[in-house]
Amino acid sequence: MRTRQSAESRMHHYVPECCLVGFTNTGETDGMLHVTDLKRKKQWNCIPRNAGRRRDFYRIDHPNVPDPLRIENLFSYIESDIAPLFGNLAKEKRGPKNESELGMLVEYLAIQWTRGPGFRAVVQQALESHFRTKILSSTEEWERALRRIGVLPGGPGTEYTKVLEGLETGTLRITTENAFYLKQAAGLLQDIDDTQTLMKRHWGWLISESGEFIGSDCPVVIDGPLDEQIGIGNAPWVSYVVNRHLLLYGTKEVIEHPHLTMKLIAKHNTFVMLTADEQVYSHRPDFYWLDKADRCQNDWKRFVKGDFSPAE
Repeated sequence: MRTRQSAESRMHHYVPECCLVGFTNTGETDGMLHVTDLKRKKQWNCIPRNAGRRRDFYRIDHPNVPDPLRIENLFSYIESDIAPLFGNLAKEKRGPKNESELGMLVEYLAIQWTRGPGFRAVVQQALESHFRTKILSSTEEWERALRRIGVLPGGPGTEYTKVLEGLETGTLRITTENAFYLKQAAGLLQDIDDTQTLMKRHWGWLISESGEFIGSDCPVVIDGPLDEQIGIGNAPWVSYVVNRHLLLYGTKEVIEHPHLTMKLIAKHNTFVMLTADEQVYSHRPDFYWLDKADRCQNDWKRFVKGDFSPAE
């Protein structure tokens, strides 16, 4: 189980160690975890403590925040509370046995969805969309925005067409600090708590006795119509791979409990690979997934995200 953080902690887990343990070959903190980086096309082995983390990911450097590790330490306390349940579910290869355990999992699902790099990517996309449609809607709007922040139009880096082109080509990115992402996450979690959005769903789970599910750096998967803006609140399908034996799912409508097959496991693993920010986690290197022809594969090197159209 992860210990509470000291004031000197620099490597911050966005996927907690107590969760990553559930994807190792032994289910223990010293068990072996296979990390597959789909962006860099690399795979390596390590223990959970050394995976799912980035330097200063939750650090807040601001004069009004006396403790820059306030959020990192908060996550540490939360993980200390949820770790025993994660451990029991993995060792006993089961789902939640009562409403209390289900409630804890669903509550943590929401936290996990907002604390990782995938959520920051969503916020980043929203920022860039706002920038394009509002601030860069015209030369006049752009110049007004510059004046509001005390920058004179015509200076270095302020040329309207070059800024617009940079955003379109990806050579220019709008960046912000950790505090902004964390504030957005806190607001969303408060809204979820106030409306009880997730607890109103119909929850079920799938159990793989052999432990063939894989995890990722974005372990909460949401799915819905392509022509709608889908989030954790309105998505028809939300799932969370808790460990290699357990996949929790929540739907807006009652559905028939799926019959678990290796092909269904491979399908869910493919969803995980498609929605991962960079990495997926498994207890062995040759996990199962489905290719674009709906055939089971176990060689991750053959996976190409671009092969899957949005409709798939």
